[in-house]
Amino acid sequence: RFNSTFCDQIKKYYHDNINDWDIYLQSIVWAYNSSIHSVTGFIPYESAFNRQLISPFEFPSSEITMLKPHDYWGKADKFKEVAIHAAQFNIKQQQQLSKRRYDKGRASPIYTLDEIVWIKILSGRSKLDPR
Repeated sequence: RFNSTFCDQIKKYYHDNINDWDIYLQSIVWAYNSSIHSVTGFIPYESAFNRQLISPFEFPSSEITMLKPHDYWGKADKFKEVAIHAAQFNIKQQQQLSKRRYDKGRASPIYTLDEIVWIKILSGRSKLDPR
C-alpha cells in the first residue's frame, strides 16, 4: 500500500517530463509523513520519532523549554505506549469495518454431516511445485 500511495502521487506531477519524478519525491514523502494516516489515526512521523513534526513554514517559538534527559525519556515512553495502543485499536476497528464490507452480500452456506457437496480440484502446478 505504501508504494502504491507514492506512485499515485508521483503520477500527478511528472506528466510533463517523465524523467523529473525524483524532483517531487521529497515533497511527496513530507506530505505523507505529515498527514494523519487513515487506519492508525496518527501521523507517521510522530509514531516513528515520538515527537511532533515541526513544519519548515512554522515560526520557531521564542520560548524554549528543555527537559532533562530522564524526564524526556519518561514522557516519550508514555507517549509511545499511548500511541501504540491507540493505533492498535484503530487498526482493529478498520479491520472489522473491512470484514463487514467484505461479508456484506456474501452467502454463508451451512453444511450438515453426510451432505453431498461439489469440490473443485484445481489441476495445475505453480512455479514452486516440485518437478
